[in-house]
Amino acid sequence: MADEVAGDPTVTGPTFDQHGYPTEATLDRITNWPLSDDTTRDMRDWLAFCQMAWHYPEAWTVRQPTSAEREVFMLGDETWLHYCATGGWSGNESVIGAMAKNFVFWSQTFVGRATGGAYWFTRP
Repeated sequence: MADEVAGDPTVTGPTFDQHGYPTEATLDRITNWPLSDDTTRDMRDWLAFCQMAWHYPEAWTVRQPTSAEREVFMLGDETWLHYCATGGWSGNESVIGAMAKNFVFWSQTFVGRATGGAYWFTRP
């Protein structure tokens, strides 16, 4: 897959094996996503890349949080909420595992999880 991330032609999308699982190169890229001087853009691009690596696109949504979610997750007005569910698929679990290994981005974006493979992330 050669889709651009956030319109940046230098950042191409994830790759998959013949069964649709993210390749080791994709997982490594998630774990070792580079930092630049624009961390807001870095977080946005990282989450966009992870979303593209997700097997069930309908199981990853991005939206403005509700007032209740703002209160529960202590979010600001300009925040976007990413919700994803693994669907029990091991490829999506691998993506989450790679994301969790990236301490910088995980610690800045992760806001919660629920039993059954549901995760919430936020970005400005």
